[in-house]
Amino acid sequence: MPLLDPVRLWSTFEKLYAPRKREEPLDLLDKASVIIAMAMGAISTEEEEWRETLLGQARTEAELTRYHVNAKAVQVSLLLAHCEFATGHPNLAYLCLGSAVTKALAAGIHKAGRGSDSRSEANRTMWTLFCNESISCLMLGRPHLLDREMITIPGPDRTSFVAVLVQLCMTIRRTHKVYSQQEGSSISDLNEHFQSIHEELNMFSDFVKRDFGMNIGTPPLSDGGEKLMHHIVLSYRMPRAPSRNPN
Repeated sequence: MPLLDPVRLWSTFEKLYAPRKREEPLDLLDKASVIIAMAMGAISTEEEEWRETLLGQARTEAELTRYHVNAKAVQVSLLLAHCEFATGHPNLAYLCLGSAVTKALAAGIHKAGRGSDSRSEANRTMWTLFCNESISCLMLGRPHLLDREMITIPGPDRTSFVAVLVQLCMTIRRTHKVYSQQEGSSISDLNEHFQSIHEELNMFSDFVKRDFGMNIGTPPLSDGGEKLMHHIVLSYRMPRAPSRNPN
């Protein structure tokens, strides 16, 4: 997730497990983020006992941060939502997602000039939350809790991958409305909506190819790094979202 700071994660990990640093103060939210990140990493392993142990610990650590309201608290709830979804607990994922949204609104990180957090961290957290909620609600078939119009902070840097996701998520939200039958009910209306969505996706594909050098749907790039990850997300992760909608 773009909101994760690798340096801070590693520093907290060392404070947790390196004996020589145990006397250093440990932020409760940072600790929860590391434990949840470890639980997410364990999902892809075959060690079922470790998966269950870390997931249980992740839930415990997140519960300890229930009354924290700032950007990092939003990150913890969002990370746990992602973890719960990946481990097959969609209802818990939606509850955690709701917690992330309400904490973001309470902290004011959705409004320009509001909140006490670092503005760059708050913006990064808010847009990551917007994208995650857009995708998750489509896959779960649940209503959105966060409207785009509620967010008044500046958009992400146009050259960043987060900006790409935000643009795609606007189309995802339109698709969600069609699935939820909030827009149109006749066959002709639905066809019109889907044609419009198809055109948006074609324009999005052209934009990504032109500005980022990624051709969606083609085999992943072989040069590795973040660009490979971005290509995989756009070509394989996103297209699966509508197919998992239960409606």
